[in-house]
Amino acid sequence: MSKKAKVSKSKAGQAAKSGAKAAKKKWSKGKVSDKLDNNVLFPEDVYTRFCTEVPKMKFITLSIISEKYKVRATVATRALKQLEKEGKVKLVGDRYKKILIWTRTAEPVEKPAATKGGKSDKGKKATKGKKGKGK
Repeated sequence: MSKKAKVSKSKAGQAAKSGAKAAKKKWSKGKVSDKLDNNVLFPEDVYTRFCTEVPKMKFITLSIISEKYKVRATVATRALKQLEKEGKVKLVGDRYKKILIWTRTAEPVEKPAATKGGKSDKGKKATKGKKGKGK
């Protein structure tokens, strides 16, 4: 019997509380996003991947680097400045703006080495067949 009495008291308490709360407007606290746990330093394998992939990208920002490689923006800034010193990327626009944008540097197109006589191998076909045919 005592269990039923406790249950009924708790239900009565909840009903009283819900009646009081119904009059108040509940404001949503907004969406709570998960806190990022980005690295403070580049792991070695990630840094080597960064050095090979980033100079090939057309559009580079701190947020892209931070999300892709899971590092903090300060680490991404220093790494991009290092690539800029090496000449692999270049800064677009003014440096004092809040959003810094980098792009790849235009690399000179390599011309194929000329063969003897100034002719290229472009028009020649590879011959297939039996050895010694045509001799």
